[in-house]
Amino acid sequence: MQVSLLEVTIGAEFILLAGYLLYGVLRKFSTADDRPSISFYITILIGFITSLLVISAMLSLSRFPLQELPLVKMLLTLDIIFFLGVIGDTLRLYQSRAEHHESQDS
Repeated sequence: MQVSLLEVTIGAEFILLAGYLLYGVLRKFSTADDRPSISFYITILIGFITSLLVISAMLSLSRFPLQELPLVKMLLTLDIIFFLGVIGDTLRLYQSRAEHHESQDS
């Protein structure tokens, strides 16, 4: 049984989507003190999956059929954009936590 590379890529996208859902759920329902650390660890997990997906797709880009290339490039671009958004959100959480601790110290 042969599987196309696009099916493998989309399967990895579903794993990545589960990571984003986990990030959103844990960010919403965790306590305020735990949010930055939980977000940090999930961001590392999402980054690992994203980097593996992008690297494997780039290394096998020549094996994709020509009609699937625009879809693969769009998926990889969206993965990188969403990952940068998660990084920005995590950094914002750390910054707000630092400002909160500063205001308590004053």
